[in-house]
This record gives sequence, C-alpha cells and structure tokens, in this order.
Amino acid sequence: MSEIFFGIPSYKRPDAQPTLDMLLRLGIKPGNIIISVQTQEDREAYQRYADAARVIYRSGKNKSANANTILDLLPDGSKLVLLDDDIRTISCLTTDRRLRDLDTAEQFASMLKVGFAIARKHRAPGFGLYPVHNAFFMGHSYSQRNICIGTVLGLVVTKQRFDTRFDVKEDYEYTASAIKKYGSFIRLNNFSPNAAHYTKGGCEASWKDGYTNGYCAGMLCKRYPTIVKANKSRMGEVKMAHPEKAIPYHWKYEGEARK
Repeated sequence: MSEIFFGIPSYKRPDAQPTLDMLLRLGIKPGNIIISVQTQEDREAYQRYADAARVIYRSGKNKSANANTILDLLPDGSKLVLLDDDIRTISCLTTDRRLRDLDTAEQFASMLKVGFAIARKHRAPGFGLYPVHNAFFMGHSYSQRNICIGTVLGLVVTKQRFDTRFDVKEDYEYTASAIKKYGSFIRLNNFSPNAAHYTKGGCEASWKDGYTNGYCAGMLCKRYPTIVKANKSRMGEVKMAHPEKAIPYHWKYEGEARK
C-alpha cells in the first residue's frame, strides 16, 4: 500500500485519534498518513502525532476546506483514502451475513485494491463504503452510481475539490459532482466503517444548529436534480433520484473459516 496516501481531516479532536490508531494497527506507515488541521490552535495541539503522521495546516472554516488542503498537497493521479477521524474499525459482510472487522494489513489492502479496481473498471474517480454499519441492510454487491458518505472515500486525485460552501453533506456534493462529470461513483455495499459520528468536535456545531443540514440538502437537490432528491421520510436528508440495481460480487473474508 506504499503508493496510497491516507488523509484525515480533523478539527478540535487532539486528545484522541482512533482512525490514526486503526491505520497504524493495519500496517500503514506514518509517511503515508496525513492529518490536516484548519486552526492554529489545532496545529499546535496535533503535534503530539508528529511521529505517527504528517500534520499539515491551512486556515479553513469547515471539513471541505480541510480535505482540500490534503488534495492540494498531492499530484493528480495519486491514490488517496480520505477518512473521518473517529473510525474505530472497518467491517466486511461475510458469506454467513455477519460483520467482521478487517484486522490485518492484508485484508485492508485487499479491500482497497478491489475498490480502486472496480472504480477503474467503470471509469469512476473513486469509491465509498456502505453508510450503515448493520449487516441486515448490506449486500455482497457494489453500486455503480451512488452518492457516498465521506467516512471513508477512496479517491484518485483530480482537479475536483470539495465545495467549501457545504458545511455538511460536502461528501454528497463531491460524489454527486463526480457522477455528473464521470457518470459513476462506486459504493461497496459489503464494507462499512464503524465510527463514532456526531461526537464533540468535527462538524458537531453544524449538525446541531437546526438549519445547516436542511440548507445543504436543499442546495444538493437544486444543483443535482437528476441525481438526488429529498428524502421525504428523513427531514433534511437526500437520496438517489434514480437508484440503480446493485451489481453482485464476492469478496471473501480470509478469516471466515474461524467461527
């Protein structure tokens, strides 16, 4: 995995970095890990991780700007996995429909290899994972054309950047924009991150303010009316306007024989 970079946009969470811990546990070398911060205060506080990752700083107002700092650092064509800073594990769906954590470097590398290979097959600029960490909803399949949550995004770096006008749902905007331009953005439906969403720091203030979430959802529907629409069953959320049938495929969890 030496040719893949791993970027963690982070904000006001210097006391714990579970995603960093996970990456190191899975064998990622510190030289391939980039933590991006957007305030001078965080720049100083995150220096405690300088031996485990490259900590970079550029002033910004939200996660979009923070992620763009990482994208701007890398040349076009680079492979980058963007991750939220609060991921405990990444799990896969086994053939007996259980969730098992990826707990070896080989398993993690295999997932990334499959994701980038499927994206390349469909000429997509990247892939994401299933948004709900629940085996009941997951499947042994991938979606060729789907907006994805930004908890884990495997990207081939292009000129595309996150829209800093989106304080939340910047991941949906990025992947919808990719679908509009390239015709595809992949979602692997048999992998899902287990993350501590909506915790202190990060985008907490924007999620709680009662306005930003709905406003950004409205902007998405206006900007991409053929790709997303309002989710009437979940206020302030969006979903695919024309969902497509998922494509079956199988990825075998190497430890499946161990019950």
